[in-house]
Amino acid sequence: MVKRKIVAPPGKIKVYVTDENGEHWPRWVTPPSSPTPSTSIPIIDITGDDETEEISATFDEAEAVASISVEDENDDMLVTFDEADAIARAQELSRGLPEKVDDQPSSSNSSEQEVGTPVQGPSSGVEVIPDLKKLEKLRNEENLRNFLERQPFVNDRAELVRLGRAAGLRRNFDNIVFSDDLGFHFVRADGWNASLASDLRRKWKRRDSTTFMESTRIRNSNPGQREKVRESMARKLAETPNRHIFYLADVFTTPLDVQSCRYGDVPWSFIYDKPGNSRHLYPGYWTSMNGKICMRINHFTRWADSKVWDAIMSLLKAKEDGNLEHSVVCLELRAIPCQDKATAQQAESFVMYYLTTWNTAYPNNQQPWIVTEPDAALVPGLGLHQKAEKYVADGVMLFEIVPDDSPGVIPPLPHLASLDEVTNLPILIPESALKERWIDGTRVDLRGNPVHNNWEA
Repeated sequence: MVKRKIVAPPGKIKVYVTDENGEHWPRWVTPPSSPTPSTSIPIIDITGDDETEEISATFDEAEAVASISVEDENDDMLVTFDEADAIARAQELSRGLPEKVDDQPSSSNSSEQEVGTPVQGPSSGVEVIPDLKKLEKLRNEENLRNFLERQPFVNDRAELVRLGRAAGLRRNFDNIVFSDDLGFHFVRADGWNASLASDLRRKWKRRDSTTFMESTRIRNSNPGQREKVRESMARKLAETPNRHIFYLADVFTTPLDVQSCRYGDVPWSFIYDKPGNSRHLYPGYWTSMNGKICMRINHFTRWADSKVWDAIMSLLKAKEDGNLEHSVVCLELRAIPCQDKATAQQAESFVMYYLTTWNTAYPNNQQPWIVTEPDAALVPGLGLHQKAEKYVADGVMLFEIVPDDSPGVIPPLPHLASLDEVTNLPILIPESALKERWIDGTRVDLRGNPVHNNWEA
């Protein structure tokens, strides 16, 4: 191997350019900025198969030495690059090479970190301090979960209360019972047993989900905006008059296909009057304070203390257990805003008295209904008892479903029904008034997403 010493011309550096055929050609180029003359030092050492060229050039005292030779124990390799890359390297040399920064975390700090000590963040100079309160809360929740899931189950109520309070549970522990099979659990409104450990796991999973945390972050990011929204809602609620609603509903099962009705292809009146349906009427009254004209919304919350809720859930459970093949439907037949609270209450009591009298008079042709106590008894002297008894004697049914434009239908808002209107039988129900209602969490769409009631419709 022959070595030749070639001194670079003033202000020039030598690079190798690769042409389209892969051949390497030497070329002297001028850096973009002329370096200050200084001590001549070797900065580029190129070694080829047949020769070694050591080039000396004058650069600033910055010890910017870039060795772009690749040496091997057994052979020498030629390193080539294009002109643009060479110019960029020349610019680096004229500025001086930056100090190399090791961005890999130290092995001594990456695995173990004392709780409460600052943690080096991804950016230089940034420290992330753990939230000690949150860590403590998560630790307490983990302790409670381990206690509840311990096998065999441990019946230690004092420990349950202590761990529950430490984990921040705000609930009454008096309704928590223990059994050897389920451990600590509680009895739901429908009579089913619910494991406390499973219930907490579900709630904590929802709380820690990305969507829930992101929505909470957005909600808390602008307290001023939240306060404005709250004030706006309070003002709207204050300006919305209370509506006293008398309503009729029906919890029934049907062997017919209900999907076409749920998708809106056909009205509910198409299958409601068909034979084979098992119906359970429910007359009710409530005061709507948010402007919604519908049946009582509280019947359909997740854990409602309601006869309607009990009836729906018992039928759903029978269907789930394989004891019922028919579809379970709850229809809001009609919600009628009344002139005042007394009118709506008397309408509810009137219909209950009518149904009781009817089922007594016609045991073979009963109108099944969910029996409850009226909110107020019928007022003597109004003749409502006699009116109901006469309807029963004449065989007049409670209601009739008619086309929307039929005469005699009680008009919607802004009309407010009088006592005579809501106690004249049969109550004419327009076809469009029939709406399905369901309990929260019992209905999903084709993608598995929960479907909620539209109380504005």
